Order: sequence, then structure tokens, then C-alpha cells
Amino acid sequence: MRPLTATELLDAWERGRTASPLHRALLLLALACPEWSPEQLAQLPLGRRDALLLQLRAWTFGPHLDSVADCPACGERLEFTLDSRQLAPDAHPPQLPDPEPQPVTPETRLEGQPLAITLRLPTSQDLAAALQEADPETDPQAARDALLRRCLLDVRPREEGQEQTGPLALPHPLPEPLAIALAQALEAEDPLADLRLELTCPACEHAWQAPFDILGFFWQEIDDWAWRMLREVHLLARSYGWSQEAILSMSAWRRRIYLEMVQA
Repeated sequence: MRPLTATELLDAWERGRTASPLHRALLLLALACPEWSPEQLAQLPLGRRDALLLQLRAWTFGPHLDSVADCPACGERLEFTLDSRQLAPDAHPPQLPDPEPQPVTPETRLEGQPLAITLRLPTSQDLAAALQEADPETDPQAARDALLRRCLLDVRPREEGQEQTGPLALPHPLPEPLAIALAQALEAEDPLADLRLELTCPACEHAWQAPFDILGFFWQEIDDWAWRMLREVHLLARSYGWSQEAILSMSAWRRRIYLEMVQA
């Protein structure tokens, strides 16, 4: 994995403008990880993928992320700074995806019956397939169930001291206690897949958890940067006749000096 050049970042922004968030994530990582195949990247657990995006974002714009959130109790706007090195301390150095990821085996019951369940962590491929089945905006329960079912490797009744019977066919939709247990097991194993920030409002002292989407945050920064960069290229190319490649290859400091002279 390596940082992206200004030209690569601008090309990624252009290609990803009309793409889904899922495809934007894989597009950025494919450019940053040329030694990995697109299939390997798509099979990364979601938390592992987002840890790599945090690393790439730190290389691109620095480790500190300036963010805002509105208090759900009083509406007060909070401004705070996150450190990507604390959000994903295990993201360095990145490693290849495991060919056979370690299964997750939560302890849970269905109608009082202990279950022997084997899960695997969800990947970008799983999320894309689940989104084809249900829209999380209109039917979040169906979308959650679709993702959980894709991650189920085996479900059997478990009896102490007895041989396990064959696999069970779980009902549709998943019983809520079972779905919660499965989701909690996955979250414990891969916490970055659903990163939440512990926030407290300084005005009313209300405490809550706010979700943090590294891809949405990173892509908004890329979009802002790209529009600013295109304006800089336009001004310098019109003033000096330089090519886009020559302008993008300059350091940000040198570009700023030339822009100040052009606008003086």
C-alpha cells in the first residue's frame, strides 16, 4: 500500500463521482494497493477495509480529522478533532487479506435451544449483495438480515454431551434476539466495521454515540480538494501555459506561491 499522487487522486475522484460509496472505497484502495487484486480487496472484512482507508486518508490529508456533530437533545453543534492513529491503531502496516478468515462463533439461543453458530466477518462483496436485496433506508431490518445470512456458515442445535444434528433453516425474518446476538458478535470481532464515537454535549451534557463513516468523510474531503485543485490548475495553466501534469507534480507550497503571484 502506498500514498496516491495528486494525479491519481484527481483521476479517482473523476471516476468515482457517479459510483456508489462501496465502489468508491474499492477504487481508492485499488489505486493505493496495486500489489493486491480487486478480488482480494473486495474480500477484506469491512473493518479491515476501513482501517486501510483511514491510513490512506492520513497519508493524503494528515492524521487529524476535523469533524462536527449536532447534539440530538438540544441541537448544539459540536466541533472536534479525531486522530486516525487512535481510531485504527492496528492499521499499520497493512497486510494481505487472510485466504481463510477465522470464523466467529457466538453463543446464543433460539426459542431456548442453545445453538452452535459459525459466522464469518462481512466483506464489501457481502454488503453489495445485501444492498441488492434490501434498502437500509426503507427497510433496515431486512438489509441487516440479508447481510447476516450471507455471513452464516453453519447453524446447528447444540446439546451438551450429544452429537449435533444437521444444520437448521432459520426463519425469515431472523428473530430479533438472534439477529442482535449475531450483530454483536460481529461487532466485537471487527469493531471498525461500525465505528461509533462517544460524544458529550458541552451545552446540555447529553451523551450519545455518533456513527463515523470514514469513506463518506474522506470522499467529501477529496471532492472539496478536487474542485479547489481544478481551479488552481486553471489559473496557473492560463497564466503560465503549464500542463496539468506539471502543475499537479508541484508541491502544494510551490503552487501556493505561484497562485499568490498570479492573484497579486
